[in-house]
Amino acid sequence: MASELTVQTIKGPTSGGNANKILVPSGQTIDASAGTLVPSAGQVVQCVSRVDTRSHIATSSTSYVASGVSHSITPKFSDSIILIHYHIPMSHTPNDTLIPRIYRNGTDLSGATFAQGYHTNSNQYITMTLEGRDDGHNSTSSLTYEIYFKSNGGNQIFMVHNSSDTNLKLWEIKA
Repeated sequence: MASELTVQTIKGPTSGGNANKILVPSGQTIDASAGTLVPSAGQVVQCVSRVDTRSHIATSSTSYVASGVSHSITPKFSDSIILIHYHIPMSHTPNDTLIPRIYRNGTDLSGATFAQGYHTNSNQYITMTLEGRDDGHNSTSSLTYEIYFKSNGGNQIFMVHNSSDTNLKLWEIKA
């Protein structure tokens, strides 16, 4: 027979070895699947990751173009922080400079808190990483993050080499 207990506040003892703790015995769990546990600030709410094997992603455009490398997340909290991490294992810029940017729903986020660089005049394949923090989305609707890129001088550059993997991770962090 199931029983139900209604309380407003549960407090642990104020002194002793387990002061200010409420203990759940070994083998027992708290099931909040029918309700909501509210995370504290700084806790990871969710993480989504997308790994794709791509064909060449190239451009000679001097304006930012969509790469097709994107992923979506639906925040559970409108004031949360979305951390964005994109790993490019093999980019190639034989005669020019590749300049990447992170966009949210088609809007450039380069003015936000981002560590973004570039890859210039290299006949070798190099690894690039883009990281960013989006704390201005104010939404619980689906957000799509996509990598855009351009060629600085109009020569062909390769953001991703043929048959290379790409990895785009999005974390929601409670503010």
